[in-house]
Amino acid sequence: MSQSWRTAILERLRAKVASGRPIVGGGAGTGLSAKLEEAGGIDLIVIYNSGRFRMAGRGSLAGMMPYGDANGIVMEMVREVLPVV
Repeated sequence: MSQSWRTAILERLRAKVASGRPIVGGGAGTGLSAKLEEAGGIDLIVIYNSGRFRMAGRGSLAGMMPYGDANGIVMEMVREVLPVV
């Protein structure tokens, strides 16, 4: 993320807080959920490595187990989700 994007995002979030409005974040495991969150006006879309395991029918606890590289899984998921928002 470039510094100008980071600055713009932080300014927008700080202005929202200063005006007394909450910052709303939500988790997304797929592009569809991220797209709907964005359409609903969410401020932050969070990608969890456990989302990959939940989509495979496992429980969220699987995200805390040593089944894979958590950071690598999140980066893979981001490449799938980011293009649709």
